[in-house]
Amino acid sequence: MSSDTVSAPSGHDRSTTEPDSPSESAATASAPALDATSEPDIEADLDAESAEPEPEPAEPDPSLLETDPEVADAVIDADTADEIADPKVDPATDDAPQDAAPTVADRHDGTEQVPDTSLLQTYSAFLPAASAVDTAALFRPVVDEPAEMTAPDVSVTSLPQAFVADAVPADETHVLVLDVITHREVKPNPVRSVVLGVLGLFGFDPKATGPAPNPLVPVLDAVWGLYRRIETGVANVLERAGFSATTVTTTYVTTLITVTTEQANDLLGAPREIVVGYSEELDTWFLVDPNRGISIYTAVTAAGSDGLQYPVDPPGEFVIRVAGGQWDPSAVSAQANMVVVYTYYDSTLGYPSYDGAAAPIGVTVVSDVLNNAYWYRGEEIFVFGHDFEAALDIVGHEFTHAVIDKVVVGQHGRILGQDVESRALEEAYADILGSLIEGKQDEQRWLIAEDYGCSSPRAGTRCAIRNMADPASLNGFAHYSQFNTSAREHRNSTIFSHAAYRMMTDARTADVSDDVWAQVFYQSLYGLTPGASFRQARAAVLTAARDIGLTDSEQQAIVDAFDDVGIIGVNTGLIAV
Repeated sequence: MSSDTVSAPSGHDRSTTEPDSPSESAATASAPALDATSEPDIEADLDAESAEPEPEPAEPDPSLLETDPEVADAVIDADTADEIADPKVDPATDDAPQDAAPTVADRHDGTEQVPDTSLLQTYSAFLPAASAVDTAALFRPVVDEPAEMTAPDVSVTSLPQAFVADAVPADETHVLVLDVITHREVKPNPVRSVVLGVLGLFGFDPKATGPAPNPLVPVLDAVWGLYRRIETGVANVLERAGFSATTVTTTYVTTLITVTTEQANDLLGAPREIVVGYSEELDTWFLVDPNRGISIYTAVTAAGSDGLQYPVDPPGEFVIRVAGGQWDPSAVSAQANMVVVYTYYDSTLGYPSYDGAAAPIGVTVVSDVLNNAYWYRGEEIFVFGHDFEAALDIVGHEFTHAVIDKVVVGQHGRILGQDVESRALEEAYADILGSLIEGKQDEQRWLIAEDYGCSSPRAGTRCAIRNMADPASLNGFAHYSQFNTSAREHRNSTIFSHAAYRMMTDARTADVSDDVWAQVFYQSLYGLTPGASFRQARAAVLTAARDIGLTDSEQQAIVDAFDDVGIIGVNTGLIAV
């Protein structure tokens, strides 16, 4: 392994402006604290039962809709985070806490950004062999600040989808950053020189080692230690005031990997093509895809005060394989499905990665103790527990949560989910696009997470958690008259996603492909503002459909679908929006 050391001017200390990560408070088992600038959490109890009578769930087809008692009412939406506070997590199920959207202040304070270990691990760096370490490439802010964000011009003609890893050139090499070590030091200053000069008169040498004949050394050491504590405290105050008083030395621990592809079985027992990197130096294989920036990790978890399991020291440790070993099927599913999702957004929607700017992607696979999956906003990683990574639509669902964050925050500075209805809208969009990415054409097309195992896909059992075609079959709502502010957002979300089902199965839209529907819903995101309602989303969808070129008849089918579920628009005299 090699180390490259660079120095950077100090910026603000991450711990002074951001909530502590779960790993930092694992000993106390408390959830990450919210940013001091965040708004109060408006929905502390996500498990609260609906205040209104709930529809009696219909009997689903047992071959498709097996449910686990622990999961039946938990709709895997790990990404729904309540973002009026400062959501750190977007859980797939309703049992997860909700945080507020990360702001630019979470990473910047007007001074240069200081790399730190946790940030580097999140953005595991892939560097071209023999290139210099570029901190700007390794560390990017949580929220990019483009001058203007508009939906890309996407052609109605859909591009072919790549559902396997792209071919990797033979013997392609990359530098993989395994770890980063940072050391902060107070800058040399006149006061320190004076103190050292005075102590030196008594024979003190701060660099001396071993026993000293001078009997005053213990006293001088104590005086020097006291001064350094005072000096550090003053430097911290100056840093918070915006003055540069410290320097940071960053050491990157790296290894050279040769990238190739191979086949391995996923959680469903299907052979999948994966991208891997081999370090001859360590004689170890890493499950990483440098060309897309996708890294797969594993981590132990600790329960937060909200009950949700968080990775300790996120994103965790790289998933590896030693010589003669086998790849973990969970990790195989995680990478292979993330490649499909990444490729779909990039090729079909013209949006590379979850931020549209090819941000590195960290995926952390944890044990079944986490019966959920979520987009971890605070760390910008995707976390999957209980084999949720086996379901392609769930991976697409969580990825879409991140896309929604980036699109809405990029335009308006805050996330979409500001209240019960806008959080339900987030969940609906994540389900709709996740399902379209999955691309099934049979009776399972409208089920969410049907490839996730309630007990485990390894045991051969599968189940779904939501049904867009028949929401009531899985305890969801199908009409706006059922909308309940006390219900979980996943139950309310199916009102909007059921409208999507109705418009996509309308005979008038038979010529609209899944890829075009994906373009319609993706582009409509640019018409949403923080706290948007179902009604506002209806208008955004219709505007996107018109801009993309759907016919009047196809647009009317969309209008009728929304009307049928009680999401009524404004009559403009031409078409109700």
